Amino acid sequence: MTLPARLVQQTGALPLLIWGERLAGGRGYRIRCCRSKARSTARPRPRRP
Repeated sequence: MTLPARLVQQTGALPLLIWGERLAGGRGYRIRCCRSKARSTARPRPRRP
């Protein structure tokens, strides 16, 4: 299991996908962000005291 998958399973967090693209001609970068369609059905684990 990867760390992001483990965090989603343990906390019920919504995963985000974030990536960057370099624009043509050296005009900079475009940052993109979207929500993952995957949902965790697991309940968050209780935190230890």
